[in-house]
Amino acid sequence: MVASCLRIVEMDPQGVGVPDSLYNLGISAVIDNYQCFKNEIRILPDNLMFDLYYKVRILVQILGAGNQNMVKKT
Repeated sequence: MVASCLRIVEMDPQGVGVPDSLYNLGISAVIDNYQCFKNEIRILPDNLMFDLYYKVRILVQILGAGNQNMVKKT
């Protein structure tokens, strides 16, 4: 998956990008390297599993929206 290309950077009031938290970077790293971690994901605590599934769902929605827009234009 191309999660690393789709990281959402929050902006502070001055318009400066705020770096993602270490926790969110870890979640993204697991998603980016799913093939390496797929056997270990089952033993993670429920709250981590939820965050992984949530992030994947957001990425699928973003990628799906991009694909739909491309289909409508052609």
